[in-house]
Amino acid sequence: MAHVKVTGLVDKPLGDKGFILLETIKLNDGRTFDKKWRIWISPIPAFSSTVEVVGELSVKINEYIGFDGSAKHAADLHVNNPTVTVTAPPVEASPDVNGDWATPTQVTPF
Repeated sequence: MAHVKVTGLVDKPLGDKGFILLETIKLNDGRTFDKKWRIWISPIPAFSSTVEVVGELSVKINEYIGFDGSAKHAADLHVNNPTVTVTAPPVEASPDVNGDWATPTQVTPF
């Protein structure tokens, strides 16, 4: 079993069994995006806390039908039997137009 170490923000709970962790990935051209991890642990750390997670990696491949009618695939990343360490307390951020608190608000010129 592969072990992973991931650092990010605590996002949505998965019932009382775990939570979604948002890991910010920075691309070479400076753009960033959030990679979602499903962390299976209880109790859940406070919403928007920064945590470090070490545990066993598992990946689930999902198939769905895209807008063009063709089959598409997506990988769900899971961490099982994790050790979670809170490295920073919860933070507050202003929500963007989509209501996703973890994405910084950006103004795009027309």
